[in-house]
Amino acid sequence: MTQIITKNQVLNVKKLNTVSISIKNPKATNKHVTIKDILTHCEISPKATIVIEQLEFFLKSNEDRNTFINEYESRQLWRDRKKGLKVLALSKEIGSHNYTYTSFEELEKMSLLNALEHLFQQPINIVMEEQFIESKATLKKMYDLKQANPKLLMNALLKV
Repeated sequence: MTQIITKNQVLNVKKLNTVSISIKNPKATNKHVTIKDILTHCEISPKATIVIEQLEFFLKSNEDRNTFINEYESRQLWRDRKKGLKVLALSKEIGSHNYTYTSFEELEKMSLLNALEHLFQQPINIVMEEQFIESKATLKKMYDLKQANPKLLMNALLKV
């Protein structure tokens, strides 16, 4: 099967040589790709702290980052007007496997920070952790609320 590479992709590859093997061979995961490489390749500003935080959170392994680059190119997200939102969705799609759990009991065995990150599949910073503690919320209450409405984020549930 022949993959057609566009002129824009060739220019992107020239800009970031570390990604060239991944683009030419979608199965290749031996080339080390960093979050900085992804930012450069996707033309994302280093000032986009929320995007960077999400990429770092979901793309934990080199395999995840290689998959991200390959999917970014194959879906031609660089053409999309809503590239930023698509990048976030793609990173979550690829890396959500890093935050799976099977039961509340499994969450209870984790540290509070890890349990909240697994439950909400979002980075939990110190401010959010403090809000959780100050609200006198419990992991069980958050788990039950999240089960009732899976799309809610932690900040929204703390206000309930």
